Amino acid sequence: MNKFKGAVTIASSMVLASVPLLAFGQIGAGGESIPSGFQSVTGFRNFITSIGNFLFAILLVIAVIFIIFAAYKYLVSGGDPEKVKSASNTLLYALVAVVVALLARGLVSLVKTFVSTSVPGT
Repeated sequence: MNKFKGAVTIASSMVLASVPLLAFGQIGAGGESIPSGFQSVTGFRNFITSIGNFLFAILLVIAVIFIIFAAYKYLVSGGDPEKVKSASNTLLYALVAVVVALLARGLVSLVKTFVSTSVPGT
């Protein structure tokens, strides 16, 4: 029963932490409206950028939550090697999430570079 209570607490914390991100559904971070379709290359580029920014924010929020959770697990481990190893694994997975978030940000920049290049002679 204790494990279920902890999982519910973590899940509810993650939901509450992601609520501010819902504000980006109507207006982009810079005040511009998010494009509704792919009428041009610029519309596609803006769409890819907004998806990348959203994924970056979500992954960073989740990583911070898990870093805090790993610290909590270290504090309550009481020196038990199995619990310390579990906390270490949680911290490792959180760091992997940060790396994935940074790679997502880099991938968006890479796609924007390829999409925004103009064809010579046009």
